[in-house]
Amino acid sequence: MRRWLTLSMACACAPPVVGDSPDPSSTTDPSATTAMLDDRGTSDPPDSTTTAGTSTGAAEETSLDEFPGEDGVSLDQGAEPKIELCESSAAQQIDLVLAGPDGAVATAYGWWGWETCCVNDPWLVLTEAPQIEVTMGQVLTPHFAVYIQGDWDQRGAYLGPLPIWFDVAGGDLVHETGFELLEPLDPELATDDEQPLFSGAFAIDEAGWSAQGSVVVPHCDALDTLPCPCE
Repeated sequence: MRRWLTLSMACACAPPVVGDSPDPSSTTDPSATTAMLDDRGTSDPPDSTTTAGTSTGAAEETSLDEFPGEDGVSLDQGAEPKIELCESSAAQQIDLVLAGPDGAVATAYGWWGWETCCVNDPWLVLTEAPQIEVTMGQVLTPHFAVYIQGDWDQRGAYLGPLPIWFDVAGGDLVHETGFELLEPLDPELATDDEQPLFSGAFAIDEAGWSAQGSVVVPHCDALDTLPCPCE
């Protein structure tokens, strides 16, 4: 089921609808090796320099006196959101060829996290970059996202054949078959300090999309999103 996380932390937890393949008239350059990369959260990042999992930029503090609230009470605007990094890992093994109507999608590197809005579901991020910038669960680096379709009645670990959906322009594209999680990922252990590798196999050829191969990628703490209001 789909759950959006925005910087305002709003969320709508409605099941995804199978969408048509993305409009080939989109402005994406078909010759680009990073075609169909998800541009979610591509707004200019805060002006800071970061290291893995820690922001080293000096976020500018705002004086309380600059923003008086009601009845003269000052409001603390707080610091800008911290940017975290997911770094490449020797543990990852990616042998996946992924392509859509506009061409090939870069799958050189990958990470996974828990999408924790409403229920805990794994989601996978693939990119051509050896590291990605993330803030509040939003990936700032161009990427392609694959979500395990969660179930309100999920009990125990995710494992075996599972429906997934691609986060693509024009709407989510659901694949009911063609993906298998090879190693268990337990949502009840989502808060543990150490998470296992995401190991999955793809055999998809439908709706103008082809995904063939496998991925083994590490967990990235920055991809664990915050809870949100659910209906």
